Amino acid sequence: MPAANRIIPPQYSVDHPLYQATCRFALEPSVTGLLDMATAAGWDEEQIALAVITLVSMHIDPIQHN
Repeated sequence: MPAANRIIPPQYSVDHPLYQATCRFALEPSVTGLLDMATAAGWDEEQIALAVITLVSMHIDPIQHN
């Protein structure tokens, strides 16, 4: 797989203060690409955002985050 199509791995432990920022940095190109593809396919931007939020929220364990 070409490097341009990969998500970089974590550089810090999950409890490190920069972990979340580097995670966002790693995911941003892929998320932006997904949003761009959905928009190009004709989907409404607000509805795309709501759909992504819904899908992501399904992957969060509520017990773990309380």
